[in-house]
Amino acid sequence: MAKTNPSTIVLKEVGEALYKEYPLAPLDASGNGAITPGMLVELTAGEVRPHSTQAGLAAPVTFAVEGLNLDASSLTMGDIDTDYDDDNGAVKTWFPKSGSEVYALLKAGDNVARHALLESASDGYLQGGTTNPVARALEAKNNSAGSAAVRIKVEAI
Repeated sequence: MAKTNPSTIVLKEVGEALYKEYPLAPLDASGNGAITPGMLVELTAGEVRPHSTQAGLAAPVTFAVEGLNLDASSLTMGDIDTDYDDDNGAVKTWFPKSGSEVYALLKAGDNVARHALLESASDGYLQGGTTNPVARALEAKNNSAGSAAVRIKVEAI
């Protein structure tokens, strides 16, 4: 049976790829601040965290991607559903150029049409919006009844 969902965050690169690793900002007492590959992220004081400003400017646009060993003794790589959740652990990030395609995350409770503009939802997820768009939906996605974020194919703008 053919696979229907991608197993990678970077679906299409435009131009020269730029990847960097940054330490994960410390999680709060409840463990909030973990990063799932596909989240929109931001740098603060040399550390990375989920983008934190709803409809806020994301400059530069940066997504967390899969691929780092999560433990120095591990022989396996993290996949798109493996969170970065160790304080100061390295997070692999990608700076997509316009036209690059990303397997991102749409927030719970949102419903977007194909080609809709997407912006930060303040927690690393995307939401429909035009204030400071970072991407355009490549597919319609109805998560209005969802209680968790869902994957969506998007194009960086």
